[in-house]
Amino acid sequence: MMVMETLFGQLSLYLGLPMDKVRYGCLYFTSFPLALVLRIFLNYKYTSSVIRHLFCIMFGILYCWLCFQWQVFYLLAFVSVGYILLLTVPSHRVHTFTLWYVLTGVSVGHVYRMLIDYGNYTLDFSVPLMLLVQRISYVAYAYHDGASNSKLSSDQERQKISELPSLLEYFSYNFSFLTILAGPTSTYKEYDDFITGRNMQISNKDKVKGDPSPLIPAGKKLAGALFCLSILLLNEDKMDNARVLGPNLSFPRRFINVTMYCFVLRCQYYFSHLLVESISNTGGLGFSGYSKDGVAKWDLVRCVDVLKFEFGKNIREQTLAWNIFTQTWLKRIVYERYQWNPVLLTCLVSAIWHGFYPGYYVSFIFVALVTETARKLRLLLWHRFQSPRVVKILYDIATIAITNFGKDLVILTFWLLTLENVVTLWSYYRYIPFIVVALIALVLPSKKKQSNKI
Repeated sequence: MMVMETLFGQLSLYLGLPMDKVRYGCLYFTSFPLALVLRIFLNYKYTSSVIRHLFCIMFGILYCWLCFQWQVFYLLAFVSVGYILLLTVPSHRVHTFTLWYVLTGVSVGHVYRMLIDYGNYTLDFSVPLMLLVQRISYVAYAYHDGASNSKLSSDQERQKISELPSLLEYFSYNFSFLTILAGPTSTYKEYDDFITGRNMQISNKDKVKGDPSPLIPAGKKLAGALFCLSILLLNEDKMDNARVLGPNLSFPRRFINVTMYCFVLRCQYYFSHLLVESISNTGGLGFSGYSKDGVAKWDLVRCVDVLKFEFGKNIREQTLAWNIFTQTWLKRIVYERYQWNPVLLTCLVSAIWHGFYPGYYVSFIFVALVTETARKLRLLLWHRFQSPRVVKILYDIATIAITNFGKDLVILTFWLLTLENVVTLWSYYRYIPFIVVALIALVLPSKKKQSNKI
């Protein structure tokens, strides 16, 4: 352990990056050879599921220990209680009890983080804790659906489980080294099909070819991750909050600094998301079947669509391209299941899941206002700028530019965390973007007024 910490410390000094990020990065890259061992040497065709589960658990818990030391026991206890609920609570209530439990558990983790390290964004145990919330609830809802007599959607029908997973299977799903540090999260059924090889067997039925190779999709994701990493390493000095919160900056300089700061910040997330997608694909987890043309698809675990998030024409398109697996979880667990105000409930669960820093909630409110404003403006203006072609192109460029400015404010507000930092940032803009967006959202009608036909 001391040797590893010394190595991480030396790399941190050499690269000029914080220790927590270096530790995460090193463990990310060691996941690649382990993923290859799992897919090639411990292949489902000649290795029992027990061995594959044990391999995933052993290195997953080791990763947690190397990153979080004694905090790993909170994660282990968190998952253990989730399994006890599965065993003891009736199937028609277990999903509700479990959702309350995991939201309470993650809230405790967030409060603890704020108490010991307020205002700093450190990669601590709360990151995998948030992922465990998704996985524990996925199992509970799938088990509830398997025992339910009510009508299920096609997706719920596919993901339901009729029997409780064993303790080994449950912990493997939650602590697999492929996804424990930063995701992505698949459903339990998808993970179990991956371990047993059922996904390959079903997809390859009536086909003469063997299992598809993830080399090209995993290589593309890795190349994108390394490109983002190079941007991070070259611009680490630009990630000082003073570059966007300094009081003596002119408006043009502040605008440039905010744009560059947020771009580098996004690259940090792109690096993490693309890398874990590549690791999952390397291990075989990302395979989702074949297209109509017989081409293998590797999009089962998707984190982010970089191009759509960077160049989306509106805030909704960009939002749907970000943190995709979390949005899918919220949709499956909350939005599609509860009839009483599903939008409000989804936003509430999302807010609790993220944590309690004021910056999170200001950014959520701003996103909601921007989304509503963009929808109303599109209804009012879009049809007026569709011809000639040059006008449409200019309209699209202006829309992308305005959307990206709003996106940067949202990202920066989210990242700054504390109310003091958020107020400082918005005061430099005289709160004008927030006021304008709120007024438009309130004043403009929701639908076109149609004239009454006589």
